[in-house]
Amino acid sequence: MCIRLRSLYIALTALIMTRVTAMNQPIVLACNFEAISKNAETGNIISSALKSAWHIMSCFYKSRIITPWRLRETITHMQKRGVEIASTTPGITNTIRKLFTELEEQGYGKFTDTAINCFNEIGVNPVVDHQAVSLLSEIKSFKIPTIGMGSQDSLEHEIYAQKMLKEQTIDVHELYDGIITIPTLEEQTVFDLSSGDCFVRSKANPRWLVSRTSAPSLSATNTLKMLALDIAGETPIWSVNTKEQLAIVVNALHRVFELRPSSPDQAKALDQIIAQSPIMISPTRV
Repeated sequence: MCIRLRSLYIALTALIMTRVTAMNQPIVLACNFEAISKNAETGNIISSALKSAWHIMSCFYKSRIITPWRLRETITHMQKRGVEIASTTPGITNTIRKLFTELEEQGYGKFTDTAINCFNEIGVNPVVDHQAVSLLSEIKSFKIPTIGMGSQDSLEHEIYAQKMLKEQTIDVHELYDGIITIPTLEEQTVFDLSSGDCFVRSKANPRWLVSRTSAPSLSATNTLKMLALDIAGETPIWSVNTKEQLAIVVNALHRVFELRPSSPDQAKALDQIIAQSPIMISPTRV
């Protein structure tokens, strides 16, 4: 059994065990969006968008350098640049905005907001892991506060939440008590003019914070601590990035709520839980 897994698992379970009788919120769980859903492959986003939205073609017709017989070559170039920009730019809609700003500057066309919004919609395409969603829901059944975070920019998260609800009937904002996104290119100007780590995205949703940078970073950590404090006070934070880590938390919570702190078999039970777990990774204390 992995020593790191054993020590962190014991720490997590012991922490919950010592606090469960004192309060209803023994921990706050920070869960990466990708633990419950991955984004579908977007390598063909350009050609897919052109096929599904005729109005995008008109953007190319305004080009100084594009002719109908060069359109295929242009699409290949756009796909290549999109992948390159994505490698250094967090956030799907940020990547798309940068790509089309560059293409416009190079004379490939005049791209309307309607066209860019179409690419954004096609680019954000969550593929849900329903087992992971069930695990997260089970954690919430123990009244554990949850915070969703990752590398989604704010506009990307809006589209993501809408698609999760419409296509999967999963209300992301019910799964998470708080949300942390990274800024869109437009929101980045807020940080350019200040030295803060985060800001509230809207007064209507004060528990949706926009962090200067995505995790792992000091700014993201400070943002997470601030949101967790608002939700649950001075409560330990544990961070998970995978379905396997969610399963570890669920298993630990079941044991904690089944046992009593004074149980003489506590240490033995913990050893048995650890011995039965094949998982070689564990949650991270923030």
